[in-house]
Amino acid sequence: MLIGKIVLLKLLVINLENNMDSFAIFITTHGRSNNCTTLNTLKSLGCKYPIYLIVDDLDKDLDSYKVKFGDCVKVFSKQKYVNLTDTIMTPKVFSAVVFARNFCEDLAKMMGLKYFLILDDDIKNFKIRFPINTKLTSTKINNIDKILDIYLDYLDNSPLGLLGFGNKPSYIGGLSNFYKTKRRCFNAFLRKTSIPFTWVSNFNEDTISCVVEGKRGFLVLELPYVQLEAIETGKGTQNGGMFEMYNNIDEYKRKFNYVIIQPNIYSIYINSDKEIKVRRIWDNAIPKIIKQKYRK
Repeated sequence: MLIGKIVLLKLLVINLENNMDSFAIFITTHGRSNNCTTLNTLKSLGCKYPIYLIVDDLDKDLDSYKVKFGDCVKVFSKQKYVNLTDTIMTPKVFSAVVFARNFCEDLAKMMGLKYFLILDDDIKNFKIRFPINTKLTSTKINNIDKILDIYLDYLDNSPLGLLGFGNKPSYIGGLSNFYKTKRRCFNAFLRKTSIPFTWVSNFNEDTISCVVEGKRGFLVLELPYVQLEAIETGKGTQNGGMFEMYNNIDEYKRKFNYVIIQPNIYSIYINSDKEIKVRRIWDNAIPKIIKQKYRK
């Protein structure tokens, strides 16, 4: 048993060394130089991988980011990526995170990375989720690098281009939903640089981009054995980021982006509480492999 643990420990150390030059973490952040929750979380979990803060050149906190974090700050031209990005609706909303996400794709190539992880800046915790009998339980993560190594190994040995962690909606329905294949990700996006991915949409760019790329055969998978916990998404309570954008947008307009991008998957309805909701038919979103006999 002791020999097995020593071998496992050595393998994890080797994986960390091998990944150190080929993997980095990008935190997309805006207006939160005084409180980048995700950075603090990663440090508390002993992360030794390179971490960079992705900041646009129009951010009023840019100078503060540079003073506090120095070379860890990567600055991009907001206007350049506004011009390059399909936001689905007009006008283009400058405070959307989609522009920073597309810069991350280019930055990973420029840095010669094999993999990279894009994180939102409001993640307060990571934990392991696993079943015991008929219930889902959880435990703390003490070393995030070991978890990342396992996920990177899985990504490396699969045709996937994007691998995600679990989020709050991932566990609705308990165990019956836990094992269902989910082809979308939120808040965290573990990417394989060699397989291109383009981010689109002013709003809900995470799910919408996964659907758009998924239609072309890009493989996305969420593995909810690791759960991230973010400060309330959407109309959140933390200033900075996309707080102002989500608190000033018409809810119908925001959610209609789904319908525009794929009307055979999404529809909008109003529930009994007069709330605007999105109905999804995920089966329509995933390309199918059909039997050869049906080929025309």
